[in-house]
Amino acid sequence: HLPASTPTITYSSGSHAVGTLYVDGNLAVSGGTLDVYNGATINGNLDLSGYGEIHLDTGATGFSVTGAVTANNATISINTGTVSLPGLTTASSLTVWLSGTLDVPNLATADHCTFYVYNQLLAPNLTTFTNGTYYGATGSNVTLQSITDFTDTTIDMQDGSTLHAPAWTTYSNTSVKAIEVDGTAVIDAPQLLTF
Repeated sequence: HLPASTPTITYSSGSHAVGTLYVDGNLAVSGGTLDVYNGATINGNLDLSGYGEIHLDTGATGFSVTGAVTANNATISINTGTVSLPGLTTASSLTVWLSGTLDVPNLATADHCTFYVYNQLLAPNLTTFTNGTYYGATGSNVTLQSITDFTDTTIDMQDGSTLHAPAWTTYSNTSVKAIEVDGTAVIDAPQLLTF
């Protein structure tokens, strides 16, 4: 017996930790901090907005969302394992901490986002990263094969980090932003001609 409409569970305040999270419907994280230690399955949409935070240790069980993913004014922290969010196509004012791996195969644009990459970011269709910050920590090795422009974005590459961006052609900044490459860090951008 299926319900007439898909239910939405809203987490809006406080700080709570759960082992395994299973939602047969939609999940909205609109505030507070939710820690998930043993993976999650969401059979619906995931809405991360309103300054909510979700911290994930996915382990062997993984993290899956069957529907669309909205990310606006929120924080995702991935401590271990891989989180795959194929339903995420745009991100706005999203802060991401990656000690694990974030797989966002359909993410095309990121605006006012901050990505702290300590491990791996898989975003093959990301084309624009605007008004934000990309931080590549020591040991990170990321390929963003479709990105063409980091507009008004600070890029901070720590010693021993690598960013491959074969399609990147321009770096434009109308505000005070910077590209900083420390020590043995590498930005591999053979098409970058203007900055």
